[in-house]
Amino acid sequence: MSHRALRIAALGMVSCLGQGAAVNAAAMRAGYDGFQATAFADPGGGGPQLGAPAPGVGAQVRGVVRLAALAAVAVAEVRPLLGDEPLPVLLCLAEPERPGPLNGPGALKSLTAAITRTCDGLCLDAAHSLIIQGGRCGFVRALRGAETMIHDEHGLSGEDYFFREAALAMTRAFEQTVPDHPLWHPAAHIGEVGAAVGGAIVVQAHQALVRGYAPGPAALCHQSDDGPARAAFLMRYANEESRDGQ
Repeated sequence: MSHRALRIAALGMVSCLGQGAAVNAAAMRAGYDGFQATAFADPGGGGPQLGAPAPGVGAQVRGVVRLAALAAVAVAEVRPLLGDEPLPVLLCLAEPERPGPLNGPGALKSLTAAITRTCDGLCLDAAHSLIIQGGRCGFVRALRGAETMIHDEHGLSGEDYFFREAALAMTRAFEQTVPDHPLWHPAAHIGEVGAAVGGAIVVQAHQALVRGYAPGPAALCHQSDDGPARAAFLMRYANEESRDGQ
């Protein structure tokens, strides 16, 4: 088990709630969601399926091009802090057995090339970039990969089962009764986003800790996959004295 902490320098996010980490966190805090009827029909004949499409990219843009366009929005938010050094990309994807436009041997190359084209002038370090095909729990593997690169120099889903599982895990983990301990789940606001849920969890917890509306000084973040994989990580605001709400 690792005991070396990673520091968050900047965050970017785009979802059905809007563009920007602070915007998304504020919308989740206010209880908003981005669900709406889509053009896809329910196979069971129950009418149009609900979805949570991200704004800013037309519905006709699909596949890798669409993912790159959305990634570019998130990257633009943090770009002022990136500098000129080549940056590795740790790309979290669904499990390898799940079908999709990025589940193939050329996935990372295709997406990094598309992001580079979309983000004019952004330099990505392809040699040290990684694909993590771990589903919802892959985000924690990405954190370990980042830790290795830095130090060694080289979420809940939208299904009720996982909500109940997380609540049960909390009761077993606490050594004493906690009268008010909220359980936050981004899926209630942005839908089932699969491997991207780890980033949404970080944005939600980070903004709550930095802006002072978290119920405590730390957040325990838990993720579950459809299979047996489970992951957790701890977030803590490390500079209480300089908190200014930004």
